[in-house]
Amino acid sequence: MEEALVNFTNWDTFLYTREHDAVNEEQSLRQTTRVLTYPTTIGSVLSELSPYNIRMGGRLTPEGLRSFTESSLPRLVWSQLPFMFPRVAFHIILIGPESMINREKEYPLPDRSPLNPFGALIEDQIHQYMKISTFVEYYHTLHQASLFQPFDPYLDCFVLFHPGLGHPASSHEWEPTIPQLLETRVPVLVTGYNEWDMERDWNWVQKTVGGEVDLLMEPGENRFRSLRWELNDLDPQDISCGNWGVWAFRGKRYEAMKSDREEQ
Repeated sequence: MEEALVNFTNWDTFLYTREHDAVNEEQSLRQTTRVLTYPTTIGSVLSELSPYNIRMGGRLTPEGLRSFTESSLPRLVWSQLPFMFPRVAFHIILIGPESMINREKEYPLPDRSPLNPFGALIEDQIHQYMKISTFVEYYHTLHQASLFQPFDPYLDCFVLFHPGLGHPASSHEWEPTIPQLLETRVPVLVTGYNEWDMERDWNWVQKTVGGEVDLLMEPGENRFRSLRWELNDLDPQDISCGNWGVWAFRGKRYEAMKSDREEQ
């Protein structure tokens, strides 16, 4: 029912108020949350009824409110977003060289043309209030081409699912991108596989561009993380789950101040 409010307290209240069939088996619940964690993590932060509030004990600050798993999700999973926010139009843009992995045969990329210079794949028949565009380019290439400008800090949002910002193997790939994200002043939502992964990313951002960042949401455990734990076969002590932690930041905003000369 469109008028029914979604309760973002936890998985149980969310599934109940979204009128999903009851998931009584632990194994089924782990599998279900493994895919639903992506749209629900976004919805739980953006919603006016977000459980992450600015009251005492909440994690939202007074400033504001490189995984490829999400790009290969069934499109019906992403359609949860317009169900959470009825009559709100969503344009989801998936970006990165890995964004079409496991989908090439189902949806071959279109040829590049003057009207579509980066060969974006557009899917606009999924839901009347949702469109998905996929670019197999790095974000900094698209940013330099001014493809998405102008940005609206009230309507736009970047989401980085387990990006590995501070990982030694991938941090160099993010060095040209993070300053561009900060330049837009648009909120950037970030998730991590576990607490250590999340803290490493946050420490890297502080070390790299800390003076130019406003923290919008303190790092902490995500109420809508996947309930399925993953074990690294090469390192049995490396245990993680999808979107274990979540935090958010944006480019620093500077308030305009009147000079003494202007006041006189």
